[in-house]
This record gives sequence, C-alpha cells and structure tokens, in this order.
Amino acid sequence: MDNNNMRIIQSKDGSTYMCHMNGQSFQSGNKEYVEEWRDDQMKHEAEYKSLLNNATQAYYNTDNNYTGD
Repeated sequence: MDNNNMRIIQSKDGSTYMCHMNGQSFQSGNKEYVEEWRDDQMKHEAEYKSLLNNATQAYYNTDNNYTGD
C-alpha cells in the first residue's frame, strides 16, 4: 500500500482532516475519527489480501487443467 494514500491531511484553515485510501475518502473535524477510519481501512485491506492470496493458491493447487498463461 502506498503510504502517501493513507496519510492524514489537515485543511489549510486547520478545521478539517482528510484521508484517502482505495478510492474512498473520509473527512472530519475530529482527527481521531479520521485515524480510526484509516486504521479500519488498513485492517480490511490486510484481510482482503490474505483472502485473495489463499483463493489464488487454492485455484492453482486444484486439478483444473491449468497450463499457464
């Protein structure tokens, strides 16, 4: 994951914080809310990658006559 996409940015006037990840954005006047949203997104990203890796490995390990690209 690109660290630039998960950083929290403060608005120029200092009243709003925003974070952008995976094509979604979240903004709030409370930095803790934005940090919580970012942490949840990171947790879900890790779970998704784990599931995808397991599914991909299972696909290639099955007898499905896969011969490669």
